[in-house]
Amino acid sequence: MRKTHELVSYLADILDRIFWAASFIALVAMLFLGAMEIFSRFVLNRSFVWVPGMVILCSNWLIFLGMGVYLHRRQNMEVAYFYNRFFTPRIKMITDLTVEIFLAIILAVFIKNTILVILMEQYQSSLINLPIKAYWYTMPLLLGCTLAVLSRIQGIIGMYVERENQISK
Repeated sequence: MRKTHELVSYLADILDRIFWAASFIALVAMLFLGAMEIFSRFVLNRSFVWVPGMVILCSNWLIFLGMGVYLHRRQNMEVAYFYNRFFTPRIKMITDLTVEIFLAIILAVFIKNTILVILMEQYQSSLINLPIKAYWYTMPLLLGCTLAVLSRIQGIIGMYVERENQISK
């Protein structure tokens, strides 16, 4: 089980770095395209029809890959006063395991439904004005949720490995 934990952790860390870099690139592209559109519209009196679609595409990649990184790094806010003060270690473990399993199930449902949307060839949003396949707009949600599910699996296996270590001592 320890090897599985190491493998899942390694894979999640690699995806975390790749997704963080991709979301940063999407942010820079969004800012550049927005500035370019503003300059061309108000200084040159010309507008690019494809810029809003590209900004939406970049924002999807930024937000959903960033969500995966955010959930992987466990940077969520919490007020843990009562949790740390009144919960026994056993209740904390049960609570953490329940939350990890619940999040993994919700994210798995997201992944399933995102795959179904990607497989629908007719899917077209009124916001998309670019001649590219619609799955490029949905793919980041699939990837971000995949990283988040890997992190949940990593957490669940980590709890099991930690419990084995406590029992063996």
